[in-house]
Amino acid sequence: GHDCRSAYPKIRDWWDATDAQIRKTRRLTNCFGREVYFMGQIGNDTFKQGYAFIPQSTTFDCCRVGMERMMEDGSSDFQPAQLLAQVHDSLLCQYLSTDFAAMARFCIALGRDYMRPILDYGEPYRLNTDLKVGFDWASLSEIGGFMTLTEEALAEKLREVYETKRPNEKGAPLGAPSLNSPIELNA
Repeated sequence: GHDCRSAYPKIRDWWDATDAQIRKTRRLTNCFGREVYFMGQIGNDTFKQGYAFIPQSTTFDCCRVGMERMMEDGSSDFQPAQLLAQVHDSLLCQYLSTDFAAMARFCIALGRDYMRPILDYGEPYRLNTDLKVGFDWASLSEIGGFMTLTEEALAEKLREVYETKRPNEKGAPLGAPSLNSPIELNA
């Protein structure tokens, strides 16, 4: 079987430090200041919860920060965007316009900047995001290379998805394809 200790040689040190912190204070705090307190008997299940808390809460907080910044952005590129859902590590939006250049600028600002605050657990870093688009949540297509595409290249990929995946008028919700074109950004 796969042993993550060979892929991540310092993970044992992190596990040990997490165990020690839980034993000492019953608390862990992520880089955003979110704290969890572990009640009850401390054992292997507690430590596993601790190992999960830091990455899961950090990913959620990156999405939360991105969502807050999205809602505060009054620019014209953000006007057609509507937040449909925040699901742990992703934001699901719909974009009520076929201005693919504006949609690309929206995706780049949200996914490459707003959802990627600088994190620090000993040294600063940022998480990458990916982008999926389509006409319904169940059949989204991942946009490969999202983190490095130029605005123009991303706009063209968005146009391609729109032209190749758009349902016919009979199958389109509310008779308007642009009214249900989800954009999902994942941390």
